[in-house]
Amino acid sequence: GTATRRAAPDEPARALAELREIWGRTVALVRPRLGSEADVVLRNRAETRELGDALEIRTTDLDILADELAAFGADIVIVEPASLRDAVRSRWQAILERHG
Repeated sequence: GTATRRAAPDEPARALAELREIWGRTVALVRPRLGSEADVVLRNRAETRELGDALEIRTTDLDILADELAAFGADIVIVEPASLRDAVRSRWQAILERHG
């Protein structure tokens, strides 16, 4: 048969601590159009900080965030990181290529 591996007693706590660390360092700066759906959704996201006309948002995964931000279309400008801006732009490009 197959042996089942038991989690070490501290494994869940370590995994949670690792996710918190990733959450703490994975930050994006975006500018949503004021009053848009993007503005409302992102402003109400956990731990979002307002920085002038921009929002600092945290995530554990920039690819998932890119999917979310791409859905807002022209209502969002990604200030940084550049890798997130490029990922959103490539999603928009793929949509244009598929649907012209």
